[in-house]
Amino acid sequence: MSLLTCALLLAACGSDDATPPGNAPDPTPPGAVPPSTPPPSPSGVTPPSSAHGFPLSVPALDGYTLVDAFPNVVLHLPSALVWPTVGGAGPFALERSGRVVQIEGGNAREVLDFEPSVAMISEAGALGMALHPRFGDGTGPMPYVYIWYNANGMVQRLSRFTWSASSGTFDRASELVLLEEAEVNYEHNAGRVAFGPDGFLYFGNGDDLNTENHQRLDRALFAGLFRIDVDSRGGTTSHAPLRQPEGGLSTGYFIPNDNPFVGRADTLEEFFALGFRNPFGFSFDRETGALWVGDVGDTWREEVDEVVSGGNYGWPYREGDIVRSPLVPVIGTLHDPKYVYTHAEMGDLTAILGGFVYRGKEMPELVGKYIYSDWPSCRLWALDQSTGAAKRTTLVDNQWDHVPMALAEDNAGEIYLLHATGAAKLVRDAVREQLPKRLSDTTLFNDLATLDPASTLVPYDVASPLWSDGAVKGRWIDLPAGARVEITEDGTLTFPIGTLFVKNFELPPSVTPRGRTRRLETRVMIVGIATTYGLTYKWNADGTDAELSYTGSDEEIVDDAAGQTRSWHIPSFGQCWSCHRTENRILGFTGRQLTADGPDQISRLVDQGVFEQGSSAKLLPRLVRPMDTTASLSDRASSYLAANCSSCHHAGASYLGGEDTWNASPGVALADRGLLGAPHHNPPMAERLGLSNAPLIEPGNPDGSILMARIKSTDPDLRMPPLGRTMVDAEGAKLIEDWIRSGTGY
Repeated sequence: MSLLTCALLLAACGSDDATPPGNAPDPTPPGAVPPSTPPPSPSGVTPPSSAHGFPLSVPALDGYTLVDAFPNVVLHLPSALVWPTVGGAGPFALERSGRVVQIEGGNAREVLDFEPSVAMISEAGALGMALHPRFGDGTGPMPYVYIWYNANGMVQRLSRFTWSASSGTFDRASELVLLEEAEVNYEHNAGRVAFGPDGFLYFGNGDDLNTENHQRLDRALFAGLFRIDVDSRGGTTSHAPLRQPEGGLSTGYFIPNDNPFVGRADTLEEFFALGFRNPFGFSFDRETGALWVGDVGDTWREEVDEVVSGGNYGWPYREGDIVRSPLVPVIGTLHDPKYVYTHAEMGDLTAILGGFVYRGKEMPELVGKYIYSDWPSCRLWALDQSTGAAKRTTLVDNQWDHVPMALAEDNAGEIYLLHATGAAKLVRDAVREQLPKRLSDTTLFNDLATLDPASTLVPYDVASPLWSDGAVKGRWIDLPAGARVEITEDGTLTFPIGTLFVKNFELPPSVTPRGRTRRLETRVMIVGIATTYGLTYKWNADGTDAELSYTGSDEEIVDDAAGQTRSWHIPSFGQCWSCHRTENRILGFTGRQLTADGPDQISRLVDQGVFEQGSSAKLLPRLVRPMDTTASLSDRASSYLAANCSSCHHAGASYLGGEDTWNASPGVALADRGLLGAPHHNPPMAERLGLSNAPLIEPGNPDGSILMARIKSTDPDLRMPPLGRTMVDAEGAKLIEDWIRSGTGY
């Protein structure tokens, strides 16, 4: 198993049996790239560009980027990065396997290895680390490091290790287990450990997928944030624990006397706040002391909370802004999250990691904003609450080679993102300014009024188009001078670096839009040096030019012909990635799709220099047109599913819970698609559709099939595909309905 795959399997679980299918982000570009290619250009350096002015390095579209913080250091699934607060020593990195290294002088050396004790399974492992505030450089009066980890034998531990001045390492034999408790699942371990401004140690833990941990203070230290006095000061400050967690132990620390549940009968007094599903990352604002947490949602929502002493944040009765009826009395008062976002807006693939309120000096425009990320979208946001309701802006939307594991903050308040093999620092980037800002700034079209393409743009058609609310599309490919698309013996297409794919979207002729032309947007996909990325240009109301869209947006369009309003969504930079990733990054330009008109289109593409002579013999059997009634019903349904579902549902893709998805790829035997059999993997999704315990397809019964219900839904939380449409494709839905009702062919 690759390191990247391990990183993804071990990341915070976004759903118990996560709703969305999706595949692991893959840093390799589509098609073959020479084995020795130059890395993307560093921040602020002009990268090479395509013939039409698009950078071949992925641009920092939002004005920020991530740069390698320690170029000579390779970390293996880092889960924490912490700096001594005094003494000037370099940072310590905790690896999920149970290894700690110190980084100094650009190099790393091992200072602790307790791997034999660690259960590195699923989401489990060594997850959190904090140095005592008086650790110094290891020679201070409190030479301790505190680590939260999953130990062998299905237990969680909070342990203390002591620095050895003679060896310059942490002595493994010095381990003092402060807390140990049994767990039933290797998921929802949270794991962050940090000292608060009050000098007490805080740590978080998820619900362990165990409903007995929900809204409970009397059983064990789960589903909450906890606060202890590791210095055991006593007196008016703290006291020894009065109770032990069920099936566990607690020793070597005291309970702060002002913890919110001190003195309450049958209560574990370590609780500081409760009602969390998996508080994966939390931090303190170093200026105000406010405690912020990112709590991982289940099927529908992710949330950011500002935590107060004794606060109840609602799980399982609240998931973001979704409120359910409590089954047992709720402890105290439920607190609303400060910010909520949906899985739908992320393409149904997300689990919040949390972050830090920025207090650094290098980017003063971010001061006071909460910087956070999620897995595995590779995005960083800034959350601003200075004007009342929280407002989120995107900082980084394109770091496909930095699948995030956690965030860190150095002593100066600068932010770092930990990824599978190292740490990257958040910095400004000037590459944004090198992009064509308008379609007229490019040389893609000779005349925007007529949309006359440049001579190098070659049009093509596809057999089974993706449904995009009925939009009319024009498609072109542009190759570097003298280059050709290669076709391997198995029919795979390989695109040269610098290849562009251009797609124009217009409202269908049946629509009479009020106050604007039918032109909507023009998208450009660029095959770059390290990966493929996409840009979109939004047409103005007059249809005279299109402006580069930096963020996603929605436009409400009044259709006077139909007497109704329809919505059109302009995807964000990151949403383009949600569909265009791994081997499916270029979704329409495939051998099966290009044979839409039999050999005629391939012959034309050969004549126009796109393919070499003889290429047609290597192309795979074509898809049929879904509405071509001369083709078989099963072939038509297969082609429709290939276009509308296979970007997420294909071989090698998995749900966040780890199981394989069903397979919509063309050429897969219908009996092998995984559409039949067991009930849908996500009970909350099935329940909300009114189809509890239903399978994806129930032969002969489209009304009892999850697949059919999601194709017919317009609810952003339920519809499939989750991005790219707001309306139901009536013809496509009727095709799949007829196919399921036929009871054959799958």
